[in-house]
Amino acid sequence: MAFVIPVVAFRTLLLGSADIAAFFAPDAPRIYGSPGIPRADINSMPRSAITLLQLGGSQNRDIPIGDPVIAVRCYGATSLEAMELFATVDDFLGNMAAPVSGRRLQNQIVTYGADQCYIYAIHKSTGPMDVMEPGEDWSYVWSSYRMKYWQKPV
Repeated sequence: MAFVIPVVAFRTLLLGSADIAAFFAPDAPRIYGSPGIPRADINSMPRSAITLLQLGGSQNRDIPIGDPVIAVRCYGATSLEAMELFATVDDFLGNMAAPVSGRRLQNQIVTYGADQCYIYAIHKSTGPMDVMEPGEDWSYVWSSYRMKYWQKPV
């Protein structure tokens, strides 16, 4: 069984959202893991982009479950655009709070190599916070989410 990298599973989930894809249209969604926006894209900022960073949470190679915390930054050309992107992402992730709300999301199973990562809940931990990138004129909205998953070998 491959070890789940939570940011990769979280990113794969976001890439499966039609609403998030529509926000970036006609371009492909710009969703990056650590360390953030690639140097090649920095010259085109500010514009819509999402960055993900794992802040912690439990993970154990011997137990196929985890509950990492993922920090999400939603950038925009303006503060309003960043907040609109955050609202789109937050609405999509809000549907992952299935055990509490009873709502279900179609893309709960993320294929991860030869295994499947079943993301069964995502809950907002903090945010949103409207922030400016230090030393730059880029607005972003910061929030964090706790993702609960179970890894199933295929």
